[in-house]
Amino acid sequence: MKSNFLKVAALSLSLGILLSNSSFAQSSTTPSNSTSSSSAAKQAEPKKASTSSTHKMLTKNEWQKKYDEMKPKIESLTSKAKAETNADLTAAVGKLNKMEEDFKDKVDKIDNITSDKREAYENDLHAAHKALNEQYDKTKAMLSKLHPEKDASKAAPAKPAQK
Repeated sequence: MKSNFLKVAALSLSLGILLSNSSFAQSSTTPSNSTSSSSAAKQAEPKKASTSSTHKMLTKNEWQKKYDEMKPKIESLTSKAKAETNADLTAAVGKLNKMEEDFKDKVDKIDNITSDKREAYENDLHAAHKALNEQYDKTKAMLSKLHPEKDASKAAPAKPAQK
């Protein structure tokens, strides 16, 4: 009875993951699940490959370009934040730099990924790139809140022009 319940639960979970079409949910399946759960995941794998291709597979050069576009922005933000003593900003910059290093490592290792694991790795890279951009935006906003006069000075030239 419990075995049937576990099988139904595992199949329902697998179906939910497939239908959500979420790259995070698809890449976070852990092998430590019970054997009935892993067999249900193996049965669902052929469908997963056909339904989760929502984005184009990128080459290492394309990923490197994405990294190269972010690197100067992150370096600029880091250098501006070095003079700050705000603990939250320091922690956010540290997290941003760590995420940048991790993303660079993933980009460097993309050629070593086997073709059967490439799609999951691509999903992981997309998620890491998105998280890096979000952390950059969050850190930039924190710095802007500490120095609102710099933002006001950008808008100030527009006000005298209207007079």
